[in-house]
Amino acid sequence: LKQHWECCWACLVSHGARDATVGMGNGGSRNEPSFSLPQQQVVPLAGVPTIGAGGGRSFPTSTGVPATAQHETVEQVKNPLVWEKGSFRVHRSDSAKHLWEFCCEFTSEVPCQLAIHFRCREAVGSELLEYSPADAHARQPISRSYPAGKHTVTLSGPEGIDLKRHPLEMCWRYKKKEADVLPMALSLCDGKVQSVVHVSLEQPNARVADLQCMLLKQKVFVGGREYTLRDIYGLSGLGNDGKHDASAVGELCVICLTDPRTTAVLPCGHLCVCEDCARQLQIGAATRNDHCPICRGSIAGMQVFDLHK
Repeated sequence: LKQHWECCWACLVSHGARDATVGMGNGGSRNEPSFSLPQQQVVPLAGVPTIGAGGGRSFPTSTGVPATAQHETVEQVKNPLVWEKGSFRVHRSDSAKHLWEFCCEFTSEVPCQLAIHFRCREAVGSELLEYSPADAHARQPISRSYPAGKHTVTLSGPEGIDLKRHPLEMCWRYKKKEADVLPMALSLCDGKVQSVVHVSLEQPNARVADLQCMLLKQKVFVGGREYTLRDIYGLSGLGNDGKHDASAVGELCVICLTDPRTTAVLPCGHLCVCEDCARQLQIGAATRNDHCPICRGSIAGMQVFDLHK
């Protein structure tokens, strides 16, 4: 099925913290780009109180289960560099069993620079995120330039993955004991916005000599701030009178069909209910094993968004 997504990021800015949390959503838009590119928006959040979290307030219920949610105010800022997170993959080279080829896709509305760093550490520089080799086992970084449009990045041949020269366990697998060491960091930059993805290679079945890509984190660095991404489906349609896709389910809460949808179910990220129904839904999840009304996934929490225009 062909789906046209407009991506919207909700960035939860924490005071004094280096990282912020970001939500990516989707919904329709009346304003089409000059050529067919997915739209992503960085959404910084103002400092607002957390409901039910430490020091905050919770809503008592007749069942004794606290219905809690985090409140965030969102504000939209466009990002022109978009990684296609479902495109990251590796496959074995035809020339030798120990050689693998890596590929991924991205779209850019402006010319940009790509830098790929291997077995590296990340630090905040004066204007952008910077990367340095973790040790002598790190490969030399790869740099490329791209015009605006949709592109496929391929590492093959001498640039590919050589497991004899750079073993999986040492160079390509993420380890908690070396949490600050990134197996791969791919960075897109247009001079003002930096879009980064951290990638690890994993062997899902020890008995089968097969590899797969695992995305550890996606983030954007803009205006001197770092934003970590997570999926919030329907956020871009919040407060919009236009049409929306199936995830947005229109403006109204899918349960009461009366109040505006402002609350996302976690961890699936479907923004589909109002705050009052979210409280009851979270109580039901704790007492009756209720599920997300969109995907029927489990409910771990709720996130309330208030759009600041």
